[in-house]
Amino acid sequence: MPTSISCDVLIIGGGAVGTSVARGVAERGGDAMLLEAASIGNGSTAKAAGMFRSQFSTLETAHFAARSVPVFEALERQIGIGLHQPGYLLLGGADYREKLEQAADNAERFDTPVTRYEGQECRNRLPTLCDDAVSFGTEVTTDGYADPYLFATAQAQAVREAGATIHTNTPVTDLSISDGRIEAVTAGDLCIRPQTVVNAAGVWAPRICSMAGVSLPISPIRTFAVTSPVSLDDSPMVLSLDHNVYYREEPGGGSLIGGPISGQTADPDAYDGSVSLDILLELGERVARVDSRFVDMEIERSWAGLKAATPDGMPIIGAHTAVPNLITAAGYNGHGFMLSPGVGEAVSALALGESPFVSLSPFSPARFADRDSQNQHTRIGLS
Repeated sequence: MPTSISCDVLIIGGGAVGTSVARGVAERGGDAMLLEAASIGNGSTAKAAGMFRSQFSTLETAHFAARSVPVFEALERQIGIGLHQPGYLLLGGADYREKLEQAADNAERFDTPVTRYEGQECRNRLPTLCDDAVSFGTEVTTDGYADPYLFATAQAQAVREAGATIHTNTPVTDLSISDGRIEAVTAGDLCIRPQTVVNAAGVWAPRICSMAGVSLPISPIRTFAVTSPVSLDDSPMVLSLDHNVYYREEPGGGSLIGGPISGQTADPDAYDGSVSLDILLELGERVARVDSRFVDMEIERSWAGLKAATPDGMPIIGAHTAVPNLITAAGYNGHGFMLSPGVGEAVSALALGESPFVSLSPFSPARFADRDSQNQHTRIGLS
């Protein structure tokens, strides 16, 4: 017979977002419990590139980012999460100038210094830049990358130290609904009776919502990354919006290149983690059109991950009208790791009935209620 227990807030998903929410609840004095179907940081988090940036074209997302960077820096001092801060240079042609300007303005709203470059100044900043179409660029020198797995496990350690409970290898199998609310959650040999449930299950989030009879417009989209021996010589990380590709240094030498290739969906439980030759060639051609150092580059490793894509490129964060004690915090379109500390802070407040530091209305699940098209946003976005 299942063991019956109760808690204030039950968090489903032990990745970067789930552990951040659980930490926030526990440190606010709430009785938190986290369920992870496998091990901490084992899902999409483990295959993320680990990059973070301060510039987003949506003010609220930029606010998440501004609250996240200090957490990365603090964890690096306290425990070590592989933090490097070479800066992040965002590049675009004329079509992207307005969004880049908005993203820079938003970062500056939170006291983050941003340097703006016109076309030739971009080439002066990055002499190996070979994309003549670039007309504008912005850079934040404190942006960088860390190890997402080390981050998630560090957050989980903080969760335990704050007195919360984590159950790994404990997949959720059922949500019991009574009078429009989640009454109980079945997971393994546990029957949990929470006041509030936070669905931070990433690409598995639609499956959790479906157990409550709620539709969630998130699709698992394959994304790809490769490593190369090409040295970046302390260059900043780079995102080319025109070519839908990013690259950064690797801490042991060489470089990492990544980006989505198509809107190809996959089963998160049984997707192909390998990268075909045509995708390798496409990714190599994209980055070589941006930076001359990657012309005829060799490839050392390659892998495929999944991002939780939404129709408008923005995450889904908030309670569901039909099931008000179910809060979803998922659908970050590849930005989950970089926003996770800020999201964790906001969602933990919401779950405990407090006011978050930022308005969550732009991310509400209700924004998709009357939308016919469920086409997913598959480019690297600034939202």
